[in-house]
Amino acid sequence: MPTLPDQAGGQPPASTDPLVRAADYATGCRRRWLNAAAPARDLAVKRRKAARSSLYISRMKLRSTRSKAKAAPKSHPRRKRGRPSTYAPALGLAICARLVDGESLRAICADAEMPARLTVFRWLAAHPDFCNQYARARELQADALAEEVLAIGDDARGDLVIDADGKARTNWENVQRSRLRCDNRKWFCAKVAPKKYGDRVTAELSGRRPPDRDEGSAAPMLPEEVGAAVRALIAKAETDLGLPAGRGV
Repeated sequence: MPTLPDQAGGQPPASTDPLVRAADYATGCRRRWLNAAAPARDLAVKRRKAARSSLYISRMKLRSTRSKAKAAPKSHPRRKRGRPSTYAPALGLAICARLVDGESLRAICADAEMPARLTVFRWLAAHPDFCNQYARARELQADALAEEVLAIGDDARGDLVIDADGKARTNWENVQRSRLRCDNRKWFCAKVAPKKYGDRVTAELSGRRPPDRDEGSAAPMLPEEVGAAVRALIAKAETDLGLPAGRGV
């Protein structure tokens, strides 16, 4: 049965049941707590919305800046990193100049500013001018290595060492090493410039030169002449052997 409001205060009369009174008290506390936490909850929601809006605006600005940067022409293009791969006459001359000084192609291409060996070989196949310069530089490199052979042979440092007894003895290891260095350079010079540094082998022929077929050679014989010559040889053999004439025919 519904509770009627009080005539004096307009509120329903308080229940005398302890459980009902405890439930009403808990409900009132929860309502008061929700009313007190509502402003803080609304403030947190507003802050989250503001943060999302700010992030969206920042992303849109960044996208607009990137699109403008792509559309604008590049006044200073970014330099590509790494070894050069495009042929340049100045770079080819620098490589040839270092070859003439006696450096090897492997040592030249080891520098970061120089192209790789495979790139140099491609340039040699694609550019005839650079190929001619490279061949000439290799020939001049042989001259530089030949001078190094003389310098190594004249350098006697380390050939003599003093042993524990205070006597000078020959350091054969150093001598053999110097000989190996000279032999390597001589072999390279002979392969790169064979006309100048290669071993020439000359053969001399002695005796009379055989006549050519056209000079002093007899004319071809006719069949009748060949038969007559054969019969004459047979007759001469029969005479030498003491046989009757006509037995060998």
